[in-house]
Amino acid sequence: MQNYNLQDPKKLNKEFLVGNKNFLNDARGFLIERSGYDTTDFKSDEDVYDAYMQHFRRQNVNEFTATKDLIYAQTLTDDLGRARMGRLMDTFDHMDGELGWKAAGDYLGGVFTAPSTYAGIFSFGAAKAGALAAQQGVKFGIRQALKGAARGAIPALAIDAPAAAGTVLAQESTRQATKGDEGYSRATEDIDYGKVGVGAGISLATSGLIGGGIGARQAYTGYASEQIVMNTLLKQKVATETAHAESLKVFNSKSLVGKKAKEIKNNLLPLKETIPEALEEGKKLKAKITKQQIKQTPVENISATIDSQTLDNIAAAGAKIYDSIKPRVKEVLPDGTLVRYKKGSKEDLQERFSSRITRALLDHKSVIDKIDQGLDDTLAKSDASIDIMSLESILKKHNVSLEQLGLIYAEEVSEAGRKLGTQSKLKRSVLQKIKQGSVQYELLKEMNDIDGALQSLGGDFTAKARTKVQDEKIGLDVMGMAGRVLDQVAVKGRVGLMTIQAVTTARNTTNGYMRNYSYALDNLGSGLYNVVGGNLKRIPFLTSEQLKEEGRRSVRLGVAQLKTSAQSALLRDLVLGTTSVETAALEKLFKNPAFGKSEQAKELFKEMGDIGNLTGTEGGLTAIARKLNILNTYSDNMFKRAIFSRELNKLVQVAYPGKNLKTILKEGNFQAIDDKLTAKAMEQALEFTYQAGKFHKKEGWFNKIFANGVINFGQSKLGSIAIPFPRYLINQFRFAYEHAPLIGMFDFSSGILNKSTAADRVGKQLGGITTLYAFMQMRANLGTEDTGAFEYYSPTGQEGDSRFKGAMRNVIGSTGGYFDLKATLGPYAMTAWMADFMYRMMPHQDATTYKFKIPETEMEFDTFIKQNPRMAKGIKNNRIKRDLAYALTGGLGRAGTASDIIDIGIDTLVNAANLADSRKASEYTYKALANILNTYTVGAGVIKDTAAIIDPDFRKVPNNTDVSLLGYFAKQATRAFPQIADATGVDSFKGIDNDVDGMDILGYKYTGVGPRRKGFSASPYKSTGITYVNPLLKQLTGLYEQEEKSFAQKEFDRLGFDYLELIPRRIQDDTALNNDQKQVMSKLIEETATNYIAYDTVYKKSSDRTKRRLLKSLLADLKTSAKQIVLDPRGAGNSLSQIRRKQKATFYSLPQDLQGELAYQYKIQNDGESLEDIEDFGGALAILEQMSSKRRKAFLGDPTDSGYLLKGFKGFN
Repeated sequence: MQNYNLQDPKKLNKEFLVGNKNFLNDARGFLIERSGYDTTDFKSDEDVYDAYMQHFRRQNVNEFTATKDLIYAQTLTDDLGRARMGRLMDTFDHMDGELGWKAAGDYLGGVFTAPSTYAGIFSFGAAKAGALAAQQGVKFGIRQALKGAARGAIPALAIDAPAAAGTVLAQESTRQATKGDEGYSRATEDIDYGKVGVGAGISLATSGLIGGGIGARQAYTGYASEQIVMNTLLKQKVATETAHAESLKVFNSKSLVGKKAKEIKNNLLPLKETIPEALEEGKKLKAKITKQQIKQTPVENISATIDSQTLDNIAAAGAKIYDSIKPRVKEVLPDGTLVRYKKGSKEDLQERFSSRITRALLDHKSVIDKIDQGLDDTLAKSDASIDIMSLESILKKHNVSLEQLGLIYAEEVSEAGRKLGTQSKLKRSVLQKIKQGSVQYELLKEMNDIDGALQSLGGDFTAKARTKVQDEKIGLDVMGMAGRVLDQVAVKGRVGLMTIQAVTTARNTTNGYMRNYSYALDNLGSGLYNVVGGNLKRIPFLTSEQLKEEGRRSVRLGVAQLKTSAQSALLRDLVLGTTSVETAALEKLFKNPAFGKSEQAKELFKEMGDIGNLTGTEGGLTAIARKLNILNTYSDNMFKRAIFSRELNKLVQVAYPGKNLKTILKEGNFQAIDDKLTAKAMEQALEFTYQAGKFHKKEGWFNKIFANGVINFGQSKLGSIAIPFPRYLINQFRFAYEHAPLIGMFDFSSGILNKSTAADRVGKQLGGITTLYAFMQMRANLGTEDTGAFEYYSPTGQEGDSRFKGAMRNVIGSTGGYFDLKATLGPYAMTAWMADFMYRMMPHQDATTYKFKIPETEMEFDTFIKQNPRMAKGIKNNRIKRDLAYALTGGLGRAGTASDIIDIGIDTLVNAANLADSRKASEYTYKALANILNTYTVGAGVIKDTAAIIDPDFRKVPNNTDVSLLGYFAKQATRAFPQIADATGVDSFKGIDNDVDGMDILGYKYTGVGPRRKGFSASPYKSTGITYVNPLLKQLTGLYEQEEKSFAQKEFDRLGFDYLELIPRRIQDDTALNNDQKQVMSKLIEETATNYIAYDTVYKKSSDRTKRRLLKSLLADLKTSAKQIVLDPRGAGNSLSQIRRKQKATFYSLPQDLQGELAYQYKIQNDGESLEDIEDFGGALAILEQMSSKRRKAFLGDPTDSGYLLKGFKGFN
C-alpha cells in the first residue's frame, strides 16, 4: 500500500511500519538522500524505523534539523522526493506516540545539539520557548514546499497545508487548516497532541532545568564572591588607616613636603574620579555589610572616611615622590657636569608634579636604555633623577597604587590642556600638524615613554591621563578635531561594525576553546620541564644554596603550571557561563576603584578589545558599534577572565609559597598581591585573546619596529583599510611562531619570544607538536585527495558510523558537501596548512598508516596517520600558495572578517600587474572603495542569511558585476544585504535574463538593495552558480558548509589547480563580461573536461604530473573558447549597444602597444579625433582588419596569444 500514511492512527505503530515495504523504501531513500546514510548503516528494517523516528523527533526540538529539512524540501530534492517526505511527515504526525528510553534519548539528543538550548540556559528556558515557536514557522515552510511539490508530481494527491504557526500548539492548529485530497492525506482531527507535547516539554524542561541549575550556581558564586569583596574592603580600610597615620605626619609637617601634599590634595578634590564615585561605592558597601551582619569585623565608619583617607595618602605619597626627585638642570658645564637649581628654590618649586615626574622618568628610561645597549654611562647612572625602587617604597608605605598616583598626573595634564585650549604652544610646521594631527599625538607619545620607565612596577600610571586627553580633546587643534571625527567614522566605528554578526562570535568562541587546550598543553610541557629541572638543581652536595632555591622555585612553578594545565583541560570558568568563586571575586576586586586597579580592569575587560585606544566614552558610530558587539564582548571577557584568574593563581603560588589565589582572596589580602604579578597575568590574558599591545615597551626589532609599526599603521585612517585588526594580526603571528616545531625554540635576536624561558619554549613546543599531529589526523580522516588545507568533510560521513553519528546527520545534514573552516581556524590556519603540506609529502603508496623510518637505521615507528593512494604525486600545487597566504595573515582579522582582502590581493597580482593602466587602476580603485563602504554593512549578513533560510531565491549568490564602473561600485558596496539572484542563471552574451518575484514583506516585493542583480555569480566549477548552504548553521556555529564538488572540480582540486587557473584573464572595463566568462567556462568544463577526465584513455593511464599538464593544455583551449564566445559580436544579436560593448572589450583585451598604434592611426585617419573620447572601437578594429599580416604579426606575435580575440570580425574568420 503506497499510501501507508492514510491508515488508522491506531495501526500506525512500529509493528505495522516495519512490515510495510513502501514505508521502508520511503524512509530508507529519504534518510540516504537527506541525511547521508549508507545502505550498510541499516542492518535491519528496525534500524530504518529507528533512524526515521529519531530524525522527526529531533525535527520537533532542534532548529538545525528543521531548517535543513526546509532547505532540503525547497531546493535539494525533486518532486518525487518532496512527495516521499510528505508521506513520512504525515505518518509521524498521526502515529501513536512512543514513550521510552529510546524516544527520550532521541529528544534529548536533539535538545543538546540545538543552540537555542544553550541560549535558554541564560533565560531559564525563555529563549528555548522562543526558538520552538520560531521553529514551527520553519515547519510551516517545509509543509508549504511539500504541498506544492506533491500536487505538481501527483495531481490527484495533496498534503495538509498549514496556514500559520507560532507556538507548539499553533503547529498542530495549522495542520487542521485544510483537509487533504482523498487518497493521499487526511483531516487532522486525530493528531496525537501528546507526542508533540512530549517533544516540546522535554525540550523546554531540559533547557529550563539546566538554566535553573546554572542560575543557582551563579547566584551562589555571586553571594560568595561578594563576601570576599566585603572582607577585602574591610582589610583595605585597616591598611588605609595605618598608612593614613604616616600621611598625617606629612600633612602636619611645616616642611616643603607638607605644603606640596596640601597643594596636591586641593588639586585632586574636584576630581569626579575620586570622591563622588568612591563615596557612593562606600555607601553601597556599608548597606550590604550591615544587612548581612558579617561578624568577624566591625563595620563602623566604613564609608567616606576610607576615601578621604585614601586621598590624603595619594597626596602625601605624591609630595614625597616630588621631593625625592632631583631639581631640574640649570646648565651643563663644558666638562659635562650637570648644574641643577637649588632644592626648594623658587625656580625649583615652579615645576609641577606632572612635569617633574615625567622628566625624572624619561631620564631614568634613557639611563636604562643605555645600560641595555651595553654603554658605560657611569655619570648618567649616578646622576639619575629618580630611583624607581624608592618610588615603589613610598607607594607601599602610603598604601597607594601606581594607578592612584596617576590621578595627580591626570589632573595636572587636564588642567594644562584646559589652559592650552586649541592654541598649540609648540612650534611646529603645518606639515607636522597634518602628519601628527595635534599636540595630543605628542602627549600620548610621551605617556608611552613614561609607561616604559615604570614597566618594572606593573600597574598603569598614565591610564587615567590617557582617558582624559582623549575624552577632553586635550591638545587638539582644528585639524586634530577633524582627524578625530574621521578616526571614529573611518577606523574605530567601521572596524567595530565588521564583527557584530553572530557568526563572528561563534567563530571567536570556537577558537577560544581551541586556544584553551593549547594553553593546557603549553602549561603541561612547561610544568614537566620545571619540575624535572628544579629537582635536579636540588640534588644534595651537587649544588649551591642559591641553585637549590632556584630549584625550589622552579618546582613550585612547575607544580602550579601542571595544576593550571588540569584546570584548562577541565574548562575551568568556561562552562556554560559559570565561574569559580575566586574568579568572580577577582574580577570584582580588580574593577573596584578602591584598590587602584580599575583602569587596568577597563583595559582588560573593555568592549571591542581588538581596537586600541578606546576609552569607553566614544559617541557616534563607535558607540553604536560598541553596543552591537555585546556578544563578542561577552565571549572575549569570558576567556580573559578565566585566563587572568588562572595566570594570577599560578604566579601567586610561586611568589607566596603555601598560598594560592583562593586562600589569599579568602584572607582578604588581594591588595597584597604584587602589581607586577597582576600586570603579567593581565598580559597573558590579552595574549590569549590576541589583543596584547604596547609592543613599544618590549625589546627587539620585532616588537619595537615591526609589531609596533604594523599596529600604528593598522590603526591609521588608510592603514585600517588593509589591516583592520592589526593587534590580532601580530598576536596570531606570534602564536603561530611560538608553537611552530623547532623554529619556535629560537628568537634569533628578534624579540618575538619576549625573553621567554626555556621551560616556556619547551611547553609551547609540546603544544605545537601535539596540535600539529591532531590536524594531521584530521587531514587524513576528514579530508580527501581533493580537499585543501582548510577543507574537511563531516565526520558523520565517514566509515564506521554509529547510531550517534547517524543522529548527528540530522543536525548537520548531508548535501555531499564539505566545510571550509579557514575563518573558524584563525591562528590555527597556519597549523592546518602545515599539516596539509606535510600530509602531501607522505608517500601515499597504499591505504595503510604511514610508518616513519629513522634514517641510517633499521628502526621505524607507526605514525597512525592513514595514507591515501589517490593523493596526487609529483605535481606543482598552486592551491597551497593561496592557502599559505591566508595562513600567514590569519585572514587579517578576527574570524576571517577581512579574508576577502587576501583574495583581492592575489587577484590583483595575477590580473592587474600593470596598474599604471588607468582603466585597470580605476576598476580596482572602485572595488577597493566599494569594499570599504561594504564593511559598514557587514552586519547585514545576519539578515541575508535569515532571508536565505526562508526563501530559496536568496540562497544563490547574486551577480555583483556590472558593465559600468559606477554600477559595479554600487553592487559591490551593497552586497552584504539580501539580494535576489535568478536561480536559472543569466546568459548575458545571448541576452537572456529571467526575473524572479522576490520576497513578500507587508505587501512589498523585496528583491534587494541597490541596483537590480541580473543573474547569479558564476563559478567555473558549476553552471548553476554559487549557492549558500545551511546559512543557519553558519550563523550559529561559524561552520561554513559548501556544496558538493562536481566530478571535474574534484580532479582539478586533487591536481592542485588554483581557482584563477580555470578562468580566462580579466576583460578590462567590463566586470559583467568577466562573470559571463566564468559562466561559459563552467559549461565548457561540464561538457568537455568532465568527459575527458572520465573517459579519455590516454588521460586515465597517465601519471598525475602528466594529467596536470594535459588538463592545463585543455583549460588553455577552453579559456580561449570562452573568451572568444563572450567577445564575439555576433552573439550580441541586433543590439547596437551590445555590439559596441563587445568591440570595446575586444579592443582593451589587445596588447597595450597595439592599442596605442590603433589609437594613433585612428587619430590620423579621423582628423585628430581621439578614439577614447568618442569610443569608436569598431573603427579601431576596422583599422586592424586592414593592417597587413606582417604588421599585425609584429604586434600580436603568436596567433594563439591574442589572434583568437579577433575571430568574428571581418577578415579574421
